Amino acid sequence: KERLAVHEPGGMTAKNRDRLRGLRDPDVLRRLLHLPEQIIARPLGQHRYKALRMREDAIAIGILLYCPLRVSNLSSLEIDRHLQRPGKGKMFLVIPASEVKNHRPIEFELPAHLVSMIDAHLSDRAPTLCAPRNPYLFPATRKDGPVWRNTLSERIKRRVRDEIGIEMNAHLF
Repeated sequence: KERLAVHEPGGMTAKNRDRLRGLRDPDVLRRLLHLPEQIIARPLGQHRYKALRMREDAIAIGILLYCPLRVSNLSSLEIDRHLQRPGKGKMFLVIPASEVKNHRPIEFELPAHLVSMIDAHLSDRAPTLCAPRNPYLFPATRKDGPVWRNTLSERIKRRVRDEIGIEMNAHLF
């Protein structure tokens, strides 16, 4: 007698499907899609360090909305190496295959509004967040390296929860 192969359903877990279901609400989805721009538009105010970190969260969310990246790649983005500018205001996010878990290179053109957000943030962040020549888009606090991936992941999760009211981690983008 033959046995039938029973395959577990692939794809997302029930927990992740539940979390994404909240995005079926057009208002929630709209708020998520516009969140980066809304955060960047806020004045830095008296709490400059906190506001600049919030802007970093906005940029991370903005990148994830356009480019599905693992948080380990996102957290270690180098400005001059991974954000390439061929000219005319264009910016490409380029990650070579050797730095990607599935060994497939990543290349996305970032939209103009996200490029503007990144440029504005880069001009404001030093010396409050990092040294002027820090090569990382998301620098670690008081260190020369990039932010730790778990730290950035938690910040993204907290920012979406606090601003939109849904549970969404970086992986769900």
